[in-house]
Amino acid sequence: MSTLKVTNLQHGSATAPAISVAVGGGATVLGITTFHNGVDSSERLTIGGSTVTDANLLTLNGSGAAQNVGIVLNKTNSPAKAHGIQVNNTTGDLIFFDYTASAERLRVDSSGNVGINETTPDSKIDTVYHTSENSATANLIHLRADPGGSYVTRGLFVKVGRDGAYDNSAVHYDIVGSSGNSGFHAFEVQGDEKLRIDKDGRVLLGGATSSNTERLYVKGSSSTTSGIFIHNANGATNSSADLWFGNWSGSSTSAPQARISALNKNINTAATDLVFSIYDGNNTLERLRISKDGEVGIGTDNPAGTLSVYKASNPYFYLQNSASGTGSNDGFSMVLSGSDMYIANRESGILAYESPAGTERFRIASNGQVLVGNYATHSSINGNLEVNGNDGINISNATRTGSNGAQWRLIPHNGGGSATNLRLFEGTGGTEVINITKDGKVLVGTTSPSLYADRLLTVGDTSESSSTIEIRSATNGWGGLAFSDSTAADTNSYRGTIEYDHTNDRMQIRVAGDVIGRVVSSGNIQTLCTNSTNLDTSNTASAGNTHEFLYMRHSSTSITTGTNSFRVTTNGNVTNTNNSYGPLSDVKLKENIVDAGSQWDDFKAVRFRKFNFKEETGHETHTQLGVIAQELELTSPGLVYELSEKDMDGNPTGETTKAVMSSVLTSKGLVALQEAMARIETLEAEVAALKGS
Repeated sequence: MSTLKVTNLQHGSATAPAISVAVGGGATVLGITTFHNGVDSSERLTIGGSTVTDANLLTLNGSGAAQNVGIVLNKTNSPAKAHGIQVNNTTGDLIFFDYTASAERLRVDSSGNVGINETTPDSKIDTVYHTSENSATANLIHLRADPGGSYVTRGLFVKVGRDGAYDNSAVHYDIVGSSGNSGFHAFEVQGDEKLRIDKDGRVLLGGATSSNTERLYVKGSSSTTSGIFIHNANGATNSSADLWFGNWSGSSTSAPQARISALNKNINTAATDLVFSIYDGNNTLERLRISKDGEVGIGTDNPAGTLSVYKASNPYFYLQNSASGTGSNDGFSMVLSGSDMYIANRESGILAYESPAGTERFRIASNGQVLVGNYATHSSINGNLEVNGNDGINISNATRTGSNGAQWRLIPHNGGGSATNLRLFEGTGGTEVINITKDGKVLVGTTSPSLYADRLLTVGDTSESSSTIEIRSATNGWGGLAFSDSTAADTNSYRGTIEYDHTNDRMQIRVAGDVIGRVVSSGNIQTLCTNSTNLDTSNTASAGNTHEFLYMRHSSTSITTGTNSFRVTTNGNVTNTNNSYGPLSDVKLKENIVDAGSQWDDFKAVRFRKFNFKEETGHETHTQLGVIAQELELTSPGLVYELSEKDMDGNPTGETTKAVMSSVLTSKGLVALQEAMARIETLEAEVAALKGS
């Protein structure tokens, strides 16, 4: 019995036979039916022809242009499981054919492309499903390390699935590992791993490995930049490159739940905004934007500054140190309610500002107390507001420039010394305007306290031409100064006031609740006296005519003008313009009383005249009877004296006016009258004696 020995089975070229079989030893080949056969001297076998044209040991030739040359392989003599290897007579393609199913399974074309279930492969390996093989679970490629048995379901699978009927648009492709595989899928380049998909579905790039739960992990190296680049080739204005996020429990995937977009604002300038959007169940809404200029907008696509936060109603910011914080009672918050802004520490602690060096500059305690300065120098805050530092408080307006400018300064010390006085400065010129001393004295307009301990308020300065305190009140109200003692509080029984009545246009003095003096708008002075002395006044000057107790003028135009009408001097002289007076003459006031001498000659020399005052003097112009001082001075100089004229402020004008002691002149006239009466009586007696004789 001869043996068929197959030493080589190979695919030929376009000019060589497709299949060659080498037969050794000149053996007779049984079971081969052929119309033409031959074995040459080199033991080469030809089927379908008699000429051997190449070095192939077995040559199979076809007999017609439409006939395929091939080999049929059966499991048994029955052709029920027949398969074959063919060479297409037209194209020369090598075909593996399933005769039972009448279907081509594999083809190697003349270009070296391999097609699995594909008669016209367009790539080195081209595998597809036929229409009749539609399946959602079928594998196009299955790579496994174990040849079979219990591990047949393990390895790497390339799947093609369809939904419903055969439809190219619905085809999806999967590269999966089997359920029994606990390893990973890895892609290497030049021996270095670049991508890995592990059994948990995590994607690791750049040789990254991680035990964390992230789904995508990108690892860079010291020589390359790590990151993800999403490029939109559209380039049109307002087009975007997007990163989408979804988290759905069901099949509703109509819109993403979140999106990060690089929005091309202007194609001409390549300006790009980074936009973060959220799906609210109905629409995808922008929530955050980083503009091309580095400005961040939360709730707005047009940030107006480095950070802009917008919300139609009550926008807020919370900073919390508790994962379970509610926002209303935890952490730090900033809330805008209408036009009102609220900043709060809801942890019952302080709200403080520190300098970059870590020094505290400002603090609001939980009880509302405010400290400006360094809290480290204090153990507590005194009062609702405490300012710690030698520079005090500056209050300025928008026009202030430089270190002074339009401002006010409140300083709790004396020029940098220890804390003593509280001083208020007008900053434009640095002038001190108010000073409250440590002992409670108030200085307004001066820096020099009074020498008297009881002077609690000093207003004005010697450098000022005038100083005034103005008290304002309503036109139908009162303005004034009130005085009370520590036991009476504010009761009328223990109060004194100097007040101005706007309604009645008058000044008045009130003591113990009663008005005791009043000056009305007409100039009338009204007083109320409860004892026997209504006016008690003294003058420390010596007796004489140069100092007055009372000096009265009259004028129809002004209080600052007028002519002297009545004057009382310190020596008791009373001078008036109408010769009316009432001298004191009580005996209790006098001593060394003797009879007056003769006044006959003195009084006889007095010239009495009729006259009227000049109109410009302001005195009454009716005819009066009296003397002329200059004429009386020639005969009785002791009855005439001079008065120095003064202005309304009591300053001498340099002019003098002569006055007459009318009471003395009257007394002198009365003595002369008595002498005349005595002489008359003597004459009458002499006349009577002459008549009697």
